[in-house]
Amino acid sequence: MRDRKVDRVADFIIEKIRRKGYPPGARIESIRQMARRMSISPLTASRAVDKLVRDGWLKTHPGKGCFVALAPGQETATPRTRTVTALLHMRWSAQASLPASFAQALERIQGRLLAQGINVLSRPVIMEPKGPEPYVPLVTLAEQEPEALVTVGVGDLEFLGRLRRLGRPVVATDVNATFVGLDSVFFDHATSAAQMVRALIKRGAKRIAFIGGPLTPKMPGNAVAFDPCAPDRLEAWRAAMTACGLEPRERWVIGTPRRSLHLNSDELRAFFSGPEAPDAVVTEFSESVCTALEQIGLGRLPVAAWCGAEMEAALKERIAVTACCDFCVLGEEAARMLLERLDGPRSEGVRCVRVPPRIGP
Repeated sequence: MRDRKVDRVADFIIEKIRRKGYPPGARIESIRQMARRMSISPLTASRAVDKLVRDGWLKTHPGKGCFVALAPGQETATPRTRTVTALLHMRWSAQASLPASFAQALERIQGRLLAQGINVLSRPVIMEPKGPEPYVPLVTLAEQEPEALVTVGVGDLEFLGRLRRLGRPVVATDVNATFVGLDSVFFDHATSAAQMVRALIKRGAKRIAFIGGPLTPKMPGNAVAFDPCAPDRLEAWRAAMTACGLEPRERWVIGTPRRSLHLNSDELRAFFSGPEAPDAVVTEFSESVCTALEQIGLGRLPVAAWCGAEMEAALKERIAVTACCDFCVLGEEAARMLLERLDGPRSEGVRCVRVPPRIGP
């Protein structure tokens, strides 16, 4: 008696072979991986593979795995190398080092994809260029013929939207690019902002300021360095304040033109003076804000900050509340989404994953 579930799994693998998702000679995923990804039992996956081996679609090699059978006359053919291009955020030049948080995400992406036999080719994207052409030209990417692309820390939505022209799966990390039609993996700022505001209120705060940016891509000389997550964090702060019964006054907002605090001591002292001055801060600039507050004698002012794991450890004595953004998890989720697009059933629609920061201490 035929097992329809086994037949459906076998038909899916055959279709993938025909579409060159599994090129001749390529190793397919393990039974366990297939079962987990397709939400089927390992027994069903094993029977489907056995059926395809009997029918000549696959060949097994003891100790090595199961491979797509070569066509007659191709017994010595070399399997096609599968490649994904990673576009990386670089601040000033292609020789600049990748920020540690983005490096963690890239390492996880590379590890997961290499385990599936997929190479990752890294290309820098200059985010604060000295010259007129900050980006990798699309024609260059097309010539490399990657199966898919993943961006790491690239925040320019106009550029991200143009990647759709390549006609390949694209996953954007650390930015919500669903607005331009891309699958996205990013941190859940709304939930974490609410948690940080509530934690500061428990400490007695009533006038909580927001410091972040850049909040608009129209700031002079800063069109490329715009961070789409900054407005998201600002709106999350406003919503959290309102939900907690506090007024999110615009006087308590410092929107910076760069990704760091650019206020001198006199300006900052004026911001925190007077009867209605803020008594706590929510910020993404953990180190620079803490240092600036210490310089004007407000080092004990409660600060809640979004930060990476390394910064959380370095500033644990200076920050009251942290929303630790784990870029390793971000990379894992981006890799999982890429593999689903490359090797899973075809599906329409844009996907997004919101990674919740860890609230501490």
